[in-house]
Amino acid sequence: MRLEGGFRASLGDTRGFAGCINLDVHYDETSTFVVIQEWESIGHYDRYLDWRKENGLMETFDRLLVDGRDGFKVHRLRAKPDL
Repeated sequence: MRLEGGFRASLGDTRGFAGCINLDVHYDETSTFVVIQEWESIGHYDRYLDWRKENGLMETFDRLLVDGRDGFKVHRLRAKPDL
């Protein structure tokens, strides 16, 4: 699977980027991937995402995702440890 190979090739860069605490990849039978990342701060993640965009992330998504870059969604969540 081409997308899976692209993920595998880039995960080391993501995990090694300043501020990345953890990264997990999940998928379902429809080949929908969900990447859950934990960052030291929103600022760290924003710097990472800017770096990815500068290096052609959106153009890659246009080629690989069913809906192109519109198929890429970012949900900014916070942990809720008291639940």
